[in-house]
Amino acid sequence: MFIASHRADRAPSQRFRFEQYFQILENQGFSCTLSHLLSERDDRIFYHNGFLLSKALIGTKAYWIRAKDIIRIKKYDAVFIHREAIMTRSIVFEKLLKATGTKIIYDFDDPIWKKDVSNGNKLLSWFKNPNKVHKIIKLADQIIVGNQYLESYAKQFNNNTIVFPSTVDTTKFQPQNKVQNTITIGWSGSLTTIVHFETIIPVLKELQNKFDKKIKILVVGVSKYSHPELPDLEVIPWQNEIECELINKIDIGIMPLPQNEWTKGKCGMKGLLYMAVAKPTVMSPVGVNQDIIEDGVNGFLANNDEQWKSKLSCLIESEDLRIKLGNAGRNTVIQRFSTHALSKQYVGIFNDILNN
Repeated sequence: MFIASHRADRAPSQRFRFEQYFQILENQGFSCTLSHLLSERDDRIFYHNGFLLSKALIGTKAYWIRAKDIIRIKKYDAVFIHREAIMTRSIVFEKLLKATGTKIIYDFDDPIWKKDVSNGNKLLSWFKNPNKVHKIIKLADQIIVGNQYLESYAKQFNNNTIVFPSTVDTTKFQPQNKVQNTITIGWSGSLTTIVHFETIIPVLKELQNKFDKKIKILVVGVSKYSHPELPDLEVIPWQNEIECELINKIDIGIMPLPQNEWTKGKCGMKGLLYMAVAKPTVMSPVGVNQDIIEDGVNGFLANNDEQWKSKLSCLIESEDLRIKLGNAGRNTVIQRFSTHALSKQYVGIFNDILNN
């Protein structure tokens, strides 16, 4: 049983951590069930301001869902918990799962022991208790994390911790040809991470003044977003069914990040998606980004505004450089960060936990 907050094909964290392996696991004889908390209707309410009564009802329903999971858990050989069983301070369900004797696999891909609450739920932030993370780690039989920074935290409480990176299905994410009248500098993400995009707006404004109509700026993944400094900004909401097409609208992918304790634990997923479709990628040298990108070989690392401006300018001016870095980036993903390359390792984790 896989336990998570969101329904299938809704949350990038879930899709790139475990959902895309369901069919691979099924092919190896496993049966996978996803138990999620939020329906599509709940989703529309949960991450917006207000609706406190509706959110209370969603929380009550979540407890019923997890109670039913405890009742039926004996049908399963193991339970895989992504981030937490329930989105409150409580770890009662993790404790009850442990008491059943079922093997527990605990997975996370962000430094979730740091408090991070969406803008729509600031009033409910006291419900969250990031200190519960280390308690869940202690209860688990196996911990899977997205990078070494997360591993170093988890191993303080449980040595049964391994690093498994977030991966891309490169048979799905492939380059697509496009008519190139302008060069599109693109960022993908959500309203919760748009502040990272905004750190680079002064550079993007300078580039627009320098290159004028030769470039355009695109934000993929949010709706009803604008910024006064970028009046010509194009914004496209995320659509799972055409996500590869959306990423392919980008000619140069960017992943700016501030240097802090939260971003050190990020797994570079934005950059990996750009690279998977052979788009030259520029990232801040924060956390795992430094392991993904070899500067000037399969992408660029940019540490300040001058480096961002210089490296983006080089890519805008040279189609050959865009092609070279884009192809090298895709090869990196295929070899080191693809479901195909790592599927045997992933299946092996489940075989090992069940055989021990």
